[in-house]
Amino acid sequence: MNEAAMHAYTQMLEEINAIDPQGTNEIQLVERCFNIALHYHNLIKANAEKHLFKQQAAEICFFKHIKPLFAATVEYYTLRYQSIFFRPVNDKGELAQFWLQQLKRVDLFYRRHAEFYTYYTNNQTDRDEMYFSRPQYTVTAGQRGYHQKRSVNSYVHIAASILAYGQYREYVNRQLEKLSCNERSLIQPVFEKHVLYHCKENFANKRLKCL
Repeated sequence: MNEAAMHAYTQMLEEINAIDPQGTNEIQLVERCFNIALHYHNLIKANAEKHLFKQQAAEICFFKHIKPLFAATVEYYTLRYQSIFFRPVNDKGELAQFWLQQLKRVDLFYRRHAEFYTYYTNNQTDRDEMYFSRPQYTVTAGQRGYHQKRSVNSYVHIAASILAYGQYREYVNRQLEKLSCNERSLIQPVFEKHVLYHCKENFANKRLKCL
């Protein structure tokens, strides 16, 4: 499951990075990237719902490291799409303020989830079973049922948002740099290779020991 999912992730990024920006505006580009990401996210989600992991370590690896990559890509392009519609287009000062507010938005999210952010970004493991494994089916005193705990999807969503907001912050900083350089192409469509591709490479080299 995990190897197949990472292969699908690589395919997704290749499709996104293969999009030709010529003759296409930024909205259309972001929409196409979003649709590709959503397709693969839904595919992985459906496969995960019917898959039973033989080892808990593989399950934790999937929900901690792999599934968030797909959800993060969807969320990143959602943030990009929103920025297109809400950013000022005529006043450089207002545009700069808009991007600064976006940075505050990112920081607010990180502060709101500070404990989990520290846990996740430092790759701590002591609470992995609680955060990233699905409820266990148990039988006690003749009664059957699932051990109750917060849904793993809640933590997957937060993990994905951490990745998405991190990538979005890099994008916002690049927009501010362009403003400071007073480039003419300030508000022209810009299509950049998907940054998470590099995250994925680091991921595979440093963290995915469970494949």
